This record gives sequence, structure tokens and C-alpha cells, in this order.
Amino acid sequence: MHCPKCEWEQGGGRVECDRCGIIFSKCVALPQRAAARIRHPVAHESLWLTLTKDWLLTVEESVNPFYLAGRLLLFAVLVLWAWKFITTPLDTN
Repeated sequence: MHCPKCEWEQGGGRVECDRCGIIFSKCVALPQRAAARIRHPVAHESLWLTLTKDWLLTVEESVNPFYLAGRLLLFAVLVLWAWKFITTPLDTN
């Protein structure tokens, strides 16, 4: 199923769009508005742009708590490591 507003590919049985948040039951009630809207031809996007958009704008349905904890731990380690470099004086070896 495609979202009528943003044309995002949805899984079956969804109530609202993962990307733009439109509720499908409200959109189905107004089919004449969608038909009256003028469609502009979609410009062909490059493969890299399409893959980048899919990778950056994909919304996960649920978050695994172990993945979240691992990401937070890695983020904390990187922040501490960066803080160590920022606070180290330049005159030391």
C-alpha cells in the first residue's frame, strides 16, 4: 500500500503512515480531494540519493533495548574520548 500523501510504501494493515503520519481512514473519506490534486511528474533521482533517503528516513516500528543500550554506551565512550582530547594541553607529549 502506498501513502496517498507522500507515496511511501507501507506494510499491509497499517492505520497511519510511518513517514508523514497521515491517518488512512481520514484520507479514504475524501477521495475527490486526492483526484483534484494536480500531480507533478517525479524527477528521476539517482540511486545514491534514493538509498541515502531510505537509510536516513526509515522509521523502525520498535527498538530493541539491547541495541539502544549498546548505542548509548558507544555514544558515551565517544563523548568521553573526545572530551579527553579537547582538555589535553598542547605542550605535553
